[in-house]
Amino acid sequence: MLKLYERYLARTLLSATSLTLLALVGLLIFFKFIDESEDLNTGHYQLLDALWVALLSAPGYLLQAFPMAALLGGLLGLGSLASHSELIALRAAGISLSQIVVAVAKTGLLLLLCVIICSEWLAPYTEQQAQQWRLVRQQGAITHQTDDGLWARDGNTFVHIAQIHTSTQLSGITSYILDEQNQLRIHQQAANARYQDGHWQLYNILRTHFLADKDQAYTTQQTQARWDTLLSPERLAVIIREPALLTLPELYQTIHYLRDNGQQARDYQLAYWQKITNPLTTLLMLLLAVPFVLSQPRRGAGQRIMLGALIGAGYFLLSRGLSSAAVVYALNPLLVIFIPTLLCLAGISYLLRQIR
Repeated sequence: MLKLYERYLARTLLSATSLTLLALVGLLIFFKFIDESEDLNTGHYQLLDALWVALLSAPGYLLQAFPMAALLGGLLGLGSLASHSELIALRAAGISLSQIVVAVAKTGLLLLLCVIICSEWLAPYTEQQAQQWRLVRQQGAITHQTDDGLWARDGNTFVHIAQIHTSTQLSGITSYILDEQNQLRIHQQAANARYQDGHWQLYNILRTHFLADKDQAYTTQQTQARWDTLLSPERLAVIIREPALLTLPELYQTIHYLRDNGQQARDYQLAYWQKITNPLTTLLMLLLAVPFVLSQPRRGAGQRIMLGALIGAGYFLLSRGLSSAAVVYALNPLLVIFIPTLLCLAGISYLLRQIR
């Protein structure tokens, strides 16, 4: 059960963080809408389609904006309390610095939970819907992606793909080929498919042929065969999501699939560890506001926003720089992802010791 001062701090911090989050995400949605507007009149893609796709991208932007919003919200919320001498009143009432930090951390746990929900459920689903909508409106492709994989129609063939690992790596491909009377004639299963030399190649194929004039069927097997389909890698690239918008189980499966097939999986490893550290980063950014506000309680709101923006931008640039270096120089993704987080934790510890 939260104490009275903890509830008051939580309400203040959540209010400031929510407003900051709304402003940041609104700005990102606007830029997304401008970007989508460049594709207007491509196929049947119109202004309302661009707006809908931009709105569907909002949960993904929430995920990106949470750390910065937590830092700015913490600076503004605690700064407001400091400006009105409420933090001084708390200290005078016997509330220690450790108790204030714990109260802020409890609020951060709620934000951490929101990040996890957004990362693992909300953002992957809405991004999938946005890509699907854009694909249908721009290219007229008849596809439907479910939890069990992708369904697509290719002429008189219906195709189900269980796993889209990359735009050129598929597994679990099942085809249902119909005749002119919409009768099933061939049921085909392939373990894997790979795009190479300008066409798809299927591997470990099992075909069941249904005879039109007899109630009979026979089965054939083939090690590999060419697959001519309208599902090009470019179209699949639109359907599949970026590594950052995959769930942790999906990233785990993709990493192992690529490793087993001798493919590079570093991008997916980086996304995997970023998903794990992102909730922790949001919590640390909120805690980082505590020593900054308590060390200079009379600093103005404009100065706090500028300070938060500089710290957030520095953290973002450091994280992106290290991620790029990990890909280029084949560095350990786990080490690279945790360096900014550890630096942030060290900074918080140092600043809190200075206040004491």
